[in-house]
Amino acid sequence: MCTSRIIRMTALLDQASLTRLKNASDAAQHFENRWMQQLKTYFQIMEAQVIFHIQKYGHPPQRLDFTEFFVEHAFEAMALGFKTAATREENSQVPHRVMETVALAKVPDQKMPRKFRDLMALWDKWRKKKVVPKRQEVLAKKVEAAYLDKVHKVWKKHSQAFRDGDEWTQDKVRQKIREASGASYARARTIVQTETTKHYNDVRREVYDQSNDVTHYLFVAVRDAATTKWCNTRQGLVYRKGDPILDTETPPIHWNCRSELLPLTPANPRHLALINDAKRDRRKRKCEPLPKGWNS
Repeated sequence: MCTSRIIRMTALLDQASLTRLKNASDAAQHFENRWMQQLKTYFQIMEAQVIFHIQKYGHPPQRLDFTEFFVEHAFEAMALGFKTAATREENSQVPHRVMETVALAKVPDQKMPRKFRDLMALWDKWRKKKVVPKRQEVLAKKVEAAYLDKVHKVWKKHSQAFRDGDEWTQDKVRQKIREASGASYARARTIVQTETTKHYNDVRREVYDQSNDVTHYLFVAVRDAATTKWCNTRQGLVYRKGDPILDTETPPIHWNCRSELLPLTPANPRHLALINDAKRDRRKRKCEPLPKGWNS
């Protein structure tokens, strides 16, 4: 997420749209920064658990739980999407909605919530029953497996010397575990950034899809040295609401994607000009195919 894109969109959008885009982008960036810091702290806790387990039991743990982190991140990212969309009073009045009692039976499992209160109900249901959303469960297990794999390889190599009390080896094992944590942390950072973009954009699109005023979306990519060919070829293109292509091209469209969708309404003259510009019609433009296996 980044607000440098705002400067490059001034020729296309009115001031109100630019302000809304900037505020939403700033909110997403602050959110992502906060969760990156929380992720760093989480990994420090995992590292301490590994060291403690070795000292107490003489071997590394077989399990480490990353699920709570990824579940909480997903729900907060979706909540942020509702807040920044704020197209209806129902979705902008977040505080009291959290306290509402909702019939959980009416909330379908594993589906994108259509309203903020549905999101809170889903969160409450999963939390009380301790049922982890499938996507977050898979991500958590991948990070856990990668981390523990490195830890156990370190242990296999140095365990005997560690048990013999070799001080240098013990220090080396601790350092290697920190290195293992660092490699897994880098992977988890990529997941956090990509998942922030996914849940944030999915919920915003769900909110805007319910508005009769919104008829199209504008693909907005960050234009800098890190911009990928996938986002660069879609920058500034317009998608018709309801077009099936949105199911695969709502950001993220690759790992570490920072793009987002901006709703367009014909009631706004500048938006209407974008909608009527045939050169911006996604269906009439050839774009870089998405990475192999992405969204499959």
